[in-house]
Amino acid sequence: MHTNGIFRFSELTVPIYTRYSEFVATIEIDEDGESALLQRRLSALIGIGGRIFQQSVLFQTIPSMRLESDPLGGQSAHDRAAVMTSRTGDTIPPMPDEVYDPLIAASIEWVRNHAPDILALLEVYEHAVARTLDWASNNYGPYISRRLLEFRFNNGGKTHEWRPPLSEKNRVDYQDEDGAHSREVGPIEQLRMLLVDLFGAAMCLIQGTAAMRINEFAGLQAEPFERGMPSCLKMVDATTGNREAFYITGFIYKQKTKPQPAEWIIGIRPRGMDYQPDAVLAVEVLYRLFRYWRQLTGSDRLVLSVFRRRGLARTPKGVSAILSETLRRYQRRFMARNVELPPKFAGWVITTHQFRKKFAHDIIRSDASRIPEVRLHFHHLSKHVVSGAYYGNDAALIKLVDDTAVQEAARDIVSIVFGTTAYAGKTADVIRAQAEKIKSLCVECDQEADRVGVVAGALRSEAIKVWPDAHGDCHFRAETAACHLQALGFYDLTATKPNQSERNSGLCAGCFNLLVSSRSEPYWLNRRTEAEADVKSALDHDEPVTAHFARKRLKQADLILTDLQRRKS
Repeated sequence: MHTNGIFRFSELTVPIYTRYSEFVATIEIDEDGESALLQRRLSALIGIGGRIFQQSVLFQTIPSMRLESDPLGGQSAHDRAAVMTSRTGDTIPPMPDEVYDPLIAASIEWVRNHAPDILALLEVYEHAVARTLDWASNNYGPYISRRLLEFRFNNGGKTHEWRPPLSEKNRVDYQDEDGAHSREVGPIEQLRMLLVDLFGAAMCLIQGTAAMRINEFAGLQAEPFERGMPSCLKMVDATTGNREAFYITGFIYKQKTKPQPAEWIIGIRPRGMDYQPDAVLAVEVLYRLFRYWRQLTGSDRLVLSVFRRRGLARTPKGVSAILSETLRRYQRRFMARNVELPPKFAGWVITTHQFRKKFAHDIIRSDASRIPEVRLHFHHLSKHVVSGAYYGNDAALIKLVDDTAVQEAARDIVSIVFGTTAYAGKTADVIRAQAEKIKSLCVECDQEADRVGVVAGALRSEAIKVWPDAHGDCHFRAETAACHLQALGFYDLTATKPNQSERNSGLCAGCFNLLVSSRSEPYWLNRRTEAEADVKSALDHDEPVTAHFARKRLKQADLILTDLQRRKS
């Protein structure tokens, strides 16, 4: 609350505390969790406001500490928590870009650039352990530590050191329920901390890319290692374009009487290239990270529980299957130690459902503001999905993508009708003509979220969804889809999504389905600047045909930008 400008108890009004409750639900509710346990925890956290109100009578002489009314509006914390846990899919937003982007950027840095050194250091450890297994003495620690201290983090001498060598004693700071502490750790525990961070980075990259649940990730199989890949990876020719698609294969356990085989797409690349998509590389890093302990125990699992309190498991007895809560803890620890978040999002807690909602949002949009790796990944997957290609059989995730497309359409319509954002395009005019009808649907809705929900329900019956791109949102209707007309010569009334092979800003600008909001204004400003430069260059080089088409692009950009400015005013 402090980061949102709330400094006194007296400022906790019902609307503000409602937003706080939603925030708590965002970071606490996870669809993998047991609902009764989640409800009790959420009730305890939300109930803080009610308890503060009850104590207000003790602070009659300190107005800033007194609440004039119950911030829960008379509702019990138990009842509010019950409502929130019962409609997780509707109330929990995706992980914010301000959290997701730096988290994925840091994960990529660790998996691509730091993993080679960390895995090489692990190999030094494995060789040292092998030398000590038949020692009669248990005093093997100093020998292993000396071997680790010799290592340099410079990719075998090919690069500058990205971190100093391990040290005899390194002081680390940490926090627990008793507060802040610090202690000294030796080389073996320093290696353990590096491995935990690499594990967390790889896990974030895989979940952030594939939107798997945490228990589905924990159940992935590594063996047998075939075709140069772990058992849970496979590569196939994509059904569209000259590309290869990578899938993770595993099982869905949630609400199933027995595990159901499933696949999740995690990367696409041009056919014949040896470049590994980030999430594919993350799986391979995990295969190598846990290989020693799989050989030690005969396990076929991709990931295992091997990290002991002050070191690493040395015997089969110290290795076990890993718990979902342990995986969450490693993810959160990686973010706490390696990711710098904006102050407003400091302390954000990762949950599986946030990753899944984020996937659904990103799969239907191309946002030029995203970091390049993230934008390109979801741009490629989006084309793969929207074109109708097979992209996995996690039915719940497929429905989430579909629902998100409807929610995005509803959000645009509500913004136009209630005037919260400027929009241009022919679709915007159609929506404005229906404004009174739409307002009548929302007559009992006080909050924007409620209006979006009502409009989304109406859109589902009309099968209208939105497919965003950098140049604007496609409120897809088959009978007016210019991209299908361009591809086929007629309107395909059976189509449900844009034709990605024909979709482009020039064609879309003249389509009745396009809706341009102020979010796309930077794209059209840049397009106008480029068109002006193209006109000048074409005239300078006496190329009248090129100049003609450049002028058309310039006029198109001017019309859209003028309409946006008019709507703003």
